[in-house]
Amino acid sequence: MNEATRADRLQTIGSAAAGLAHDLNNQLTLIVNHLDAQNLDGVRAATRQCSELVEALMAYGKGTPPHICAIRPGAFLREFIASLCLPPEILLVKSIMPNLPQIWADPVGLRRALYNLILNSCQAMNYQGVIRFSAAPMIIQVRDSGPGIPPDLARRVFEPFFTTKTGSGTGLGLAVVRETMRQCGGSVQLDPACSVGARFTLRFRRPDGKKPPTDLPADLLTRLPA
Repeated sequence: MNEATRADRLQTIGSAAAGLAHDLNNQLTLIVNHLDAQNLDGVRAATRQCSELVEALMAYGKGTPPHICAIRPGAFLREFIASLCLPPEILLVKSIMPNLPQIWADPVGLRRALYNLILNSCQAMNYQGVIRFSAAPMIIQVRDSGPGIPPDLARRVFEPFFTTKTGSGTGLGLAVVRETMRQCGGSVQLDPACSVGARFTLRFRRPDGKKPPTDLPADLLTRLPA
């Protein structure tokens, strides 16, 4: 490995480590919340996630690709939602269609991405409001009732270290989401037509390699029954 390649590699690992530190801090906050609620199962789940994050970074440093596999989203999402410990002023409304087809994703990365979206929504609403969490074939959507993102900033929200939070925030959460989706061949979109709050849509490939659907109405998931 020549010096230029080594320097690029170290810079990439440094960025990955910054993202890891961001996510570990999120999980430590979640552990404290679970301890306050005396939820030991939640503490164990968040601790396992910390371990998985560290293992993922170590594997990345060795050049090992993420473990991307077929996931049954219904069971995966129910487990993820059960692991959350949201502030009492946050109402989570979930709409998960039954018998969803498998998606192609990295389980550790997907949990990171979803938690970052949920945390981003909580912060945008000052920890008081409604989060709508929806899933349809090959799609997961997170929408909040916050102030939304101004159009002139929307194109930059996925840039590493860019943040709209004055005096707080690392600007890494949404960058982690975008990189996670890129690695599994999917995509993330901030829907510009959302009239209230912010709406993020994750689109996944099927395990057979087919691309995610692109012709669904933007508000399809928000109309699903709870």
